[in-house]
Amino acid sequence: MNTIVELYEQIHKFENNKQLLEYKLRFQDVPVWPLVRVSIVISCIDKKVGTYRERKREQMAERANELEEFTTRNPFFSLPKDVIYIGFPNDDMLRHEDGLIYDERIKAYMDVNQKSSMLVSVISKDEFDYAYQNWKSDYFIHYLAHKKEKGCKDDHKMASEFIRYLKNNFPLEIDDALSKTIFNTIIHYSRWLSGYVEAWKVYLKIVRPSLVIECDGCYMGILHVAMNLACNDLNIPTAEIQHAWEGKTSHAHYWGEAIIRNGDCKRIFPSYFLTMGKYWNTQVNVPSKKIVVGTHRKYYFKVEQKNENILICLTGVYEIYVDLVEAIINNTGLNTRIYLRLHPTENTKKVRNLFGKFGASNRFQFANEKKLDFYFEQCTYVVSCGSTVIYEALTCGKVVFVPKDIMYECYGLDSIKDKIYLLQEPQMFKELWSRRHELPMKAYNDFYDMNYKKLYGEFINKMRKRKR
Repeated sequence: MNTIVELYEQIHKFENNKQLLEYKLRFQDVPVWPLVRVSIVISCIDKKVGTYRERKREQMAERANELEEFTTRNPFFSLPKDVIYIGFPNDDMLRHEDGLIYDERIKAYMDVNQKSSMLVSVISKDEFDYAYQNWKSDYFIHYLAHKKEKGCKDDHKMASEFIRYLKNNFPLEIDDALSKTIFNTIIHYSRWLSGYVEAWKVYLKIVRPSLVIECDGCYMGILHVAMNLACNDLNIPTAEIQHAWEGKTSHAHYWGEAIIRNGDCKRIFPSYFLTMGKYWNTQVNVPSKKIVVGTHRKYYFKVEQKNENILICLTGVYEIYVDLVEAIINNTGLNTRIYLRLHPTENTKKVRNLFGKFGASNRFQFANEKKLDFYFEQCTYVVSCGSTVIYEALTCGKVVFVPKDIMYECYGLDSIKDKIYLLQEPQMFKELWSRRHELPMKAYNDFYDMNYKKLYGEFINKMRKRKR
């Protein structure tokens, strides 16, 4: 059976075929492959290998308070702003210590230019306290776009031909269910894309931004594709800020070379992809210009005596890590404290119950109450699966153990295997732990540039000058 990396390599090779990009919508000659690629990857790889975790989002109609959406939350009732942030879902935002709700990944960047920034949020709740000074809802954008439905019989014919082409040429199986998803996605864009472009253009002419920042802009959601087309027509640059791991097995940030060079593809991607550090520029392959703007998170390597404490950071397929946590508890001494941190958006009662039996040990505790840097300060050793925590821990000079499992493959961690210690199976932890005092602490400085205020501020100023 092919590894996950090999499956992605097959897709990248397939994407180098120029014929793939000949299938286009009638509207602005938009290539349809980028619009359906993420769905195909999820179906042909994630669901097959068991790494897929569906996230349910509330629909627009279920969250609507139309009086507010048409008045106080209406983005058309806005003053001009330099930077607009779009597509950041409310259900990705967490309530923080001050009681306010915000997306920790993006707020610090907004604060660099707070007075002249605006967030157009994907809202799924009516009651909340935002920490943003300026924000509106995207509800009225959807409302206006859906007044402009357009159908195209040629797109129906093209979609059917495109599916036949995929079934004959795509290296992985396109089954009937996936064929239906592909067809429906293409027709969805055929019906609504022009309406979204019109709606965004009206908004952009009111707000007159120097820059638009998109959440997950390379994932090709209709809101983002429309914004990129609208901004392209109005000569306004767009950008996506990296917020997590990236690599060759990324759903939307590593594409075949024909995609990178194609002019029609460039129009539907963000103009810029803004990375946390120079390492990530080598891990991303998109039709966007890559620029390092750094990270707002602070990682420090403190030269100090090692302690015996372990931070375990997990995400994704939690069930497969219960034995590993048990092996860690059973093979460490009384002076070792063990902290288990779950991904913030997956810190649920159901997941915590998987590890509930370990609560009987007074050396074990969950580690989601405080920020990650607090637990880094408590621990010399970090055990993590496919997560940015691996890179954060290396930046802080921690000794990092990583299970070599499906998540290791999924995140393509071979690129840093010389910097981490691999666990082929949970029982290997005992042997590695016995040698812990021989394992050096070394900090790596190419993953994260922490001078984000200067770097991001310079980027915004460059976009301002471009506008003049």
